Amino acid sequence: MAAILEGGCLCGSVRFRAKQAPLHTLACHCTFCQRMTGSSFYTEAILPFGAVEFNDGELRTYEHTSDASGKKASVHFCPACGTTIGLTFERWPELRAISRGCYDDPNAVKVTANIWTRSAQSGIALPSGIDCFSTSVVTADGRPERALRPQRPVIARSDGDASRRCAVRVGDLKTNHRPMTLPGPWASVLPLSPERRREGSAANFPDILRRLR
Repeated sequence: MAAILEGGCLCGSVRFRAKQAPLHTLACHCTFCQRMTGSSFYTEAILPFGAVEFNDGELRTYEHTSDASGKKASVHFCPACGTTIGLTFERWPELRAISRGCYDDPNAVKVTANIWTRSAQSGIALPSGIDCFSTSVVTADGRPERALRPQRPVIARSDGDASRRCAVRVGDLKTNHRPMTLPGPWASVLPLSPERRREGSAANFPDILRRLR
């Protein structure tokens, strides 16, 4: 993809310019993202905080406290048209998310993983060849989670058991024996020292993302 990509809100009041490619791009199926978008999931391009420039258009902020981490996620939106431009995170202050759909060319931003698939809405297809994480890509104490990678597309279903919402046969999934299969030298990240674990994911996650390049 091009090193510099631009985008903006529906009415055009807010414009942005991303000065680099995303560290990675996640399709998030958590219930917060479902409610925030009024849709089935939210696709977010993760970039270093300072890698995005904005025009002078007004952005307003709504703060939400995560049920999982207890940390705040800030939703940044255009007050004129209501478009969610992106998110920032108390847990990962070095990073920001930009809504994939707000890029002028969304297809220039490749989705690299699905997260929180345990709460994926019924009927949603999880594509083959892309890592799927039942929850986040990291645990609460900052350790990378393991992913499953479908060998063929699978359909999420709701059967009353959130941990088994993705209805798949054993042969449809293979376990990642590495913590993640997103590109990057994971061997240089793991195992985390006890000191790094105590620092928590606020320190570990941005460091891990930088190594994914």
